[in-house]
Amino acid sequence: MDQKTKKLFLIVVLCQACHSLEEFTGRLWESFPPAEALCDLISDDHETGFLIINIGILLFGLAAYLFFLKKNNSLSNFIIWFWVFIGFVNGIGHLVWSILQKEYTPGLATSQAVFLTTILLLIKFRETD
Repeated sequence: MDQKTKKLFLIVVLCQACHSLEEFTGRLWESFPPAEALCDLISDDHETGFLIINIGILLFGLAAYLFFLKKNNSLSNFIIWFWVFIGFVNGIGHLVWSILQKEYTPGLATSQAVFLTTILLLIKFRETD
């Protein structure tokens, strides 16, 4: 895997970390039922569940960057496509949710940064794939 693709992947992961922080400070699990349900699977305390999930996502992204994206193989391709899928669903989902709510919802601003950097990652990845 080329270095530019790897760097873009890291930027997406760092944007996701900022996104998680925005969602955490906005207490996403209190206003978005799917987030509440997901957090409930991890812990009776939704705040703790949210932290565990999002720290896990960040650690997975960093581990992928450091250890799994060294070569252009099926695992690295799967990881890139997984993050692209999540970035697209997240960016579109937050936008639609905010439109339906007719107000800002936790995570809206940074979800668009994740979405845009994910598009850049996809473009670069497809160029080198």
